[in-house]
Amino acid sequence: MADEQIVRANYKDLQIVMDVFEDCKSYLKSRGILQWDEKYPNQEYFETALKGETYLY
Repeated sequence: MADEQIVRANYKDLQIVMDVFEDCKSYLKSRGILQWDEKYPNQEYFETALKGETYLY
């Protein structure tokens, strides 16, 4: 557990972040929850988010 840390995400993490959201979107959709659609959040959204304060655990 000592190896776990919170780090600031950067552009090289873009695909990981997008994959996590795709998994979340699928999970929610399978339960009838339409939190996000095919247009949002998209790659442009995540590219912008990574310029701010986005962290990974």
